Amino acid sequence: MLRVILVTAQACSLAILMPRFIEAFPQSKDAALTGTVDLWFIVHDGGILLLTAYLLLRNRVWCKCRLRVFVVTGEPDTNGVLKKVMARFIYDLRISAEVEIVEMSKTDISAYALQRTVAADQRRELLKEMKCQDVASKTDLQAVIDEHYKKERERERENGGNDEEDESCSSTENSASANQRLNEYTFSPSALRHGTRCFDVGCRKSSPRRLHSAKRLNELIVERSADAAAVLINLPALPKSAGSEFYYMEYVETLTDGLQRVILIRGSGREVITAFAE
Repeated sequence: MLRVILVTAQACSLAILMPRFIEAFPQSKDAALTGTVDLWFIVHDGGILLLTAYLLLRNRVWCKCRLRVFVVTGEPDTNGVLKKVMARFIYDLRISAEVEIVEMSKTDISAYALQRTVAADQRRELLKEMKCQDVASKTDLQAVIDEHYKKERERERENGGNDEEDESCSSTENSASANQRLNEYTFSPSALRHGTRCFDVGCRKSSPRRLHSAKRLNELIVERSADAAAVLINLPALPKSAGSEFYYMEYVETLTDGLQRVILIRGSGREVITAFAE
């Protein structure tokens, strides 16, 4: 059933909003909540998370909450430049929010790697149809992040960056990509090297290495957002391999463990939030 829902939504270009711990969500007649609504960007799929958070905070129950945006990146934010760029981007959208950059190993967010690539391809096609590539390069969320890191790499090369290090990083990324199906929703590549995966029920219950990447990401989210009124996170794409639904659900459960209210969101690939100010 889960696979049918996700595949159908993708085929029909529909976005998915999946609440977790739904019994903890307030009713429309309840008193207004206070605290924060925390948005975690792992895959930047056109800004639907930001749009959802904005609409949520316009509701009377949520309007007293503050918005915090955590941008998860696999590359370092040198001198806090990306944080300033993101803060400016959100300010231009006339959205009030605090911004924090969270650096993680690329292997620890490997379950999102394919989705990140697909989302980027879908976004480029959509912007091409809209004939607004030049404008979107300055106002589309992922385009802003991509442009920032592109400039950083160019600056490093101009300053005589280490080519061997670049080649090593490229080799590591290619290796991680080649083994992605093995690692999705189970172990990060670093954990997988120290043991083999098991598929029997006993191993599912006992393996201490199970869902290593989800646990690592969950630790960072809980550390910052355990007391948040609500947490918005990207819903990872369902892997294509048959029989993967069990691991997928375990990944989602582990990712959201220890949080009060969660909304998992996956865009259709056709949402674009831009900062037009006429």
